[in-house]
Amino acid sequence: MERRLENLKESMDNTVLKSGRLTESDKHRIFQTAITVEKTKKRYFLAPVLSFVMCTSILLIMGGYIYTQITQPEMGNLNAAISSKFELYEGKSLSIAVIGEPPQVREAQINFKEITFDDLTKEDLVDFDAVIIMGENLNHAAESQYADIYINSPIPFFFISTTSHLPFTQKDIEYGETWNWTPGNSYAVGVLKSQEDDELRAWGYGLYDDEKTNEHIEDVYSRIFMTIEELKS
Repeated sequence: MERRLENLKESMDNTVLKSGRLTESDKHRIFQTAITVEKTKKRYFLAPVLSFVMCTSILLIMGGYIYTQITQPEMGNLNAAISSKFELYEGKSLSIAVIGEPPQVREAQINFKEITFDDLTKEDLVDFDAVIIMGENLNHAAESQYADIYINSPIPFFFISTTSHLPFTQKDIEYGETWNWTPGNSYAVGVLKSQEDDELRAWGYGLYDDEKTNEHIEDVYSRIFMTIEELKS
């Protein structure tokens, strides 16, 4: 900085202050005025840049706030709409035996109890409202010795992640990958022998939009619970 001032003074002495009737006092005053103008130019040169940065920051903050206020209610309404299209089971408490890991459901009044295939031959199955066999146990469930249990049970059986009850109720049909759930087919099936005409009744439950999501699976269980309650009445 000092060097630049010295250069400025030397330049002025060789040009505007070189000749004339200016006293040393006048020269000093003119030199000081030139320094002030130079500093003012630099200071005001940065002012537009700083103003632009501050204005841009304020606009970004305000824009983000406005966007949040607009989109949050819309997202909340969208989630509420999606949830409301799936009817919740609001009936009485149900006691359900499960072979496999009990599923995650939305209803608090559903009581699951894990059992094994050995428990299927016991009379205490009548203490339950239904039996659910989860997908990881379908191969075992399709063994021929269990078919008579399913078709003669006083309570309904439900099989998860399969398209048909046939591999479980027909002894001569083997279970394979072709019976696993695929889009366009039922995700769960249920069976119960009718007390009126001894005919085997069957139910199928598809996934909404054929999309396997937690919400759509929970909806399947809600509809299964509704079926169980209807059968009890």
